[in-house]
Parts: sequence; C-alpha cells; structure tokens
Amino acid sequence: MTTAAVATSGAPAARPPLPLLIRAIIAAIIGGVAGAACLFVAYACAPGFVATLDTTPVEAVVRGLHPTEFERGGLSFAWTGARVTLVLDGLDRSRTWTLVLRAKAGRGPGLPLPAATIAVDGTTRATASIGGPWQDLRAVLPADGRTRPTRITVDVAPTFVPGPDDARTLGLILDEIRLVPEGFPPPPRRALVAAAIAGGILAASIAAVGVPLLWTIGLALGFAIAQGVALAAGPAPYSRDYLAVVPQIAVTVAIAAAGLAGAAALLRRRPLSRTAATAVAIAAIALVLGLDGLLHPGKAIVDAMFHSHRLGDVLAGHYFFTQPMPSGVAFPYAIGLYVTASPWAGLTRDHVLLLRVVVTVAHVLAALMLYPLVERRWHRPGAAVAAVAAYLLAPLPFIVIGNANQTYAFGQSIATMALAAAMTWPLDWRRPLPAVGLVALLALGLLSHVGLIPLLGGLVGAGAVLLAWRGQGEDRRAGWVILAAALIAIVLAVGLYYRHFGDAFRSAQRVGQSQPGPSQPSAAAAAAAPTAIGGERPSAEAAAAPTGVAVTGTSRAQRAGRAAGLGLAAYGAPLLLLALVGAARLFIRSSRDRATLMVLASIVVCALVAGVSVLAPVEPRFERYTDEFISRVYYAVTPAVALLAAAGAAWLWTRGVAGRSTAVAGLLGALLVAAHRWVGWLR
Repeated sequence: MTTAAVATSGAPAARPPLPLLIRAIIAAIIGGVAGAACLFVAYACAPGFVATLDTTPVEAVVRGLHPTEFERGGLSFAWTGARVTLVLDGLDRSRTWTLVLRAKAGRGPGLPLPAATIAVDGTTRATASIGGPWQDLRAVLPADGRTRPTRITVDVAPTFVPGPDDARTLGLILDEIRLVPEGFPPPPRRALVAAAIAGGILAASIAAVGVPLLWTIGLALGFAIAQGVALAAGPAPYSRDYLAVVPQIAVTVAIAAAGLAGAAALLRRRPLSRTAATAVAIAAIALVLGLDGLLHPGKAIVDAMFHSHRLGDVLAGHYFFTQPMPSGVAFPYAIGLYVTASPWAGLTRDHVLLLRVVVTVAHVLAALMLYPLVERRWHRPGAAVAAVAAYLLAPLPFIVIGNANQTYAFGQSIATMALAAAMTWPLDWRRPLPAVGLVALLALGLLSHVGLIPLLGGLVGAGAVLLAWRGQGEDRRAGWVILAAALIAIVLAVGLYYRHFGDAFRSAQRVGQSQPGPSQPSAAAAAAAPTAIGGERPSAEAAAAPTGVAVTGTSRAQRAGRAAGLGLAAYGAPLLLLALVGAARLFIRSSRDRATLMVLASIVVCALVAGVSVLAPVEPRFERYTDEFISRVYYAVTPAVALLAAAGAAWLWTRGVAGRSTAVAGLLGALLVAAHRWVGWLR
C-alpha cells in the first residue's frame, strides 16, 4: 500500500524520525543549558568554599599547608608554614564575603604565641594573636568590581622548627577554612562555560550514537546533575586547570563513543540498535563522570602516586617487584597495568593521570562486554542494557578505584572481560582467533595482580567445567576450549613473569611451615594480602604482632556477619534485591546457556571460597586479610550479580505497573547508592 493510499484510508501515517544531525543539535542545546543550570543550582545550595582538612587535596586553591594530621578522637588538622595563600579564580566580588579560619597556636609554653595577619589582594584586613585554645579568625572581603582572581594571604609569625627529626617550619594549626558569601552569588563564569560545553558535547554524542531523543534528554539531564555536583564541590569552581580539563574529557569520550559505535556498526553491517546505543551512552557517561571524579581537585590521591612511581620503574626497564608482608612473606607484585599503560606514556608526563585513565577505561569496557553476552545468550536487549548499568553502579569498584588500588581494579576489569569473552565468543577448535584473544585476556588478568590467580582461575575453571558437563552442542565444545585457554594462559603467566620469584614463593612456604595451625592466615587470605582492597598498607600493629602464637579470634558467627556486611557494602541493598529476583527466575528456568552457567559458576565459587574463609581458623591479626579476600571474591563475582540484577529488573518490567515500579525503584536505589560513593571522592 502506498503512502497516499494510507493517507486516504484515514490511517495515521507514522512520523519519520528526526534526522540524526537535527537530533544531535537539539540534544547539544538541551545538554548545554542543563549543564549550566544544574551547576548554578548546585553552587547555590552551598556557595563559597569550605576546607575541613580531613585530607589536604586543596592545593588547587590553597598553598602553604603541611599534610593533614589527626588528633585523638579523629579531629583532622594541618600545620601552616610562615604563609598560607588562597587564590580563588572567578569568585564573584560584587558582594561581601567573610573568611573564617578555625585555628590554634599548637605549641608548648616555652615558645612565644604567634600572630596571624590576613590580607586580601595585598591589603591587610585583620590581625589577631593566636592562643592555645581553638578560636575563629575572621576577615571581611569587601566588594570589588574588578574581574581578577581573589588572592588571600595569611602570614604567621613567629614560626618554629620542632627539632632535628622534624625540620618543618611551623606557624599555627588550622582545622577549617571557610569562605562565606553575603546572599547567593552566581558560580564562576569559567565553571558555567565548562559545564555547558561538557553537557552539550556529551548530549550530542549520545544522540549521535543512535539513542532516541527522549532517552537522550533523560541521560543528558542525569549527567548534568552529577556534573553540577562535581563542579560545585570544594575547590573545583575556582580551579582553572580542572575547569579546562572537564570539556576535554567530554570531547575525548564523545569521539571514543562515536568511534566505538561506528566500529560496531561496521562489524554488524548495520547501525547499532537503540538498546546497544543506550548501553554505549551509559558507558560514556560513566567514563566521563569517573574521570571527572578522579581528577577532581578535592579527590585525595591515596596510592595513585605509588603506582605512578611503579610505572616509572617499568618504563626504566625494571619489571620485577615484590610486596613484603608483616609475617615475612614477600609476594610478587604483578605489572599488567603498567605494561598496558606504557605505550601511552609518551602522550603525557603525568603518570598519575595516565593510570587513572587506563583503569577507568578498563572498568567501563568490562561493563560494556556484558551487553553482547546477555543479548546473545538470553536474547533480551533490555536486560543487556540493565546489566551494563548494574555493573557500573556496584559500589565496591568505587571503593577500590577511589582508594587508588589500581593494579587490582585493572586486573579485575580484565578478568571480567575474559569471563564475558569466554561466555560470548564463538569458541571452537576450528576458529583459533577467538581462542587466542581469550588466552591473551586471561594471561593479562593473571599478570595484573597475584590475588587474581585463585579467583580468575576458579571462575574460569568452574565455568568451563559446567559448560563441558551441562552445555549443549557448541557450548560443550566451548567448555573444553576455555579450559585449554586457561591452562595456556597460566603457562604464559608463569613463564613470562612469576618464574622469576622463586625466593618469594619459598619465603611463603618457610613461614607457613614455621607457623602451623591457626597462627597463620589461610592461603586465600595470604594471596589477598599484597595490597589491601582499600589500598591500605599493612598496619603497624600487624607488623609488631608476635608470630608463632595461636590466638583465638572472633567467632565464626561474627565472621559470617562481617562477610554478610561486606556483601551488602559491595553491592548495596537495591542491587542485591534485584539480583535475588533474577536468581529465582533463573532457577525456575533451569537454562543451560553460557550466561546462566557463568552465573552459576560464580555463585558456587563465591559460596565455596567465602565459606572456607569464614570457617577456617585465623588469628585476630590476620582477620583483616581474610575480610579483604572475601571482598576480593565479591568483586570477582560482580559480573554475575550484575547479570542477576538485570534479569530481575527485566522480569519485573513484564509484571505490569507494580513490577515496573519495583524495577525502577530498584535501579534508582542502586543509582543513589553509587552516587553516594562517587560523591565521597570529591570531599
């Protein structure tokens, strides 16, 4: 029937979709306006600048502070030098501001008390003597019509040097720096421009990859809200360097998303489906917000500098490192992350930035690889999008990546890619290329962190055995290919790297023989010990604890309770509830597809390893390592939890209004939990 015939018959003609260019332009305008508006609102909720000095990542606007210290009770503070300088670029000076410093002298009776002189733009505004108790120093910043950075200096005299073991020049102790406006000033113009450009570019890229316009607007608004929170937090709105990099991140990710969508369309010989485009858009938003958070001037650096130095060592030709433990054991420190980052090191001298980018990109790519797995094995594109979102919303990666435990975060992302590839790719003896790719991913995962050896090996082995046993047709053959690939990857990992650490492995054997029974950690806990899940170093108490003494730790019930609490913290209650619904549906279906068998293998491995870790006798000084290893297990099975949550949300979506409301509430709850973790990076 022709279009004319349809029109004359009275049937409504379908509206043709808007051209791609028009959609992108509309999205760019809406995204730009939303970006600026959300920043305006976020800044109005808490204008000014506050530094509580819990950490000292305020160098973007404050100079002259020594690293943060802590009093008993957890009170944080920082010593000043002879001068503290605050430079706030773009501060609205059309109104009056008040500077408040909470300070005390912090010196013994034999030393003279200091005085502080506060100057604004070179003009002295206040002078006060500083005594022993905490007191508030105040200075008024008068209105000024000139558009220049506001410069505040605090000069302290006299200063003192504590002694030969501490050669710092100390002035006074600061607990808080607060800059409070009169009324509600607008955010700095540079910040508004950065928010508008980044929001417009990302919205246009979301439309360009093929997301429908209404979904594009919704995703762009969500991104604008999150970006507004980041750009209004702490020193961000006054940091020229950070505001310059925010649009650059958006542009780079937009180009990468367009390239990925184009490459996928070429391989499939057709444009991306709406659901696939939505998955790419969600991944792009996660990547931009992840980098915005990690590069935020309020983000504590934690262990990022440590990894930067390791990358420098690898670039200099040093490849073999060990991590000493309090018990005397030294474990190999794998370098998969550093080798992966090495080819890109020529693009920047900032190795901290480079490693953050590599780790974040790997995390997002791992999430994206769940899409083809769910789409091909469960034939449910909506659930595939939900799986990508659920993986990116799991709280545990925010903790690990935020604490700069970069080698483990990167290794776990590679492990997720390897698991997804094993359950997605066509694996057959007659098709060597996918098998070679799987071997490369598995070997890289094993070479990225020693703690992944038992976990990745267990997950891949269990999945392969289930495929070979319960799979059908080509899936059964794929199980044997996966087993062979895993064995080859282990041989490669040992031959290329771990064979160089014979002394380290022998030290572990000697310590194990000298500390029998409950006085030693389990092998699982020992494997987890080289770097803590939160990026911490071994504690001084653990290092000083005597060895060879059997001590009774907490009860198994208490350890089981801690394991349950760790699981709740790893995934969040909303994601876990959706996963429980998905697990019930998969159990009812009794499917034997690869995605379902991967989930089953993950459940078996998680229950087995966590159960042994809880039941095995462990000294109190080693219990933290057991908890860390349980957290590692939870991280390793995060892909399975994401698949279960996606299955639960997809099934609820088919259950009418009540089911859809429950699914939406679960996903929004997971989003709020993840947002809370992400905002924690900025403060």
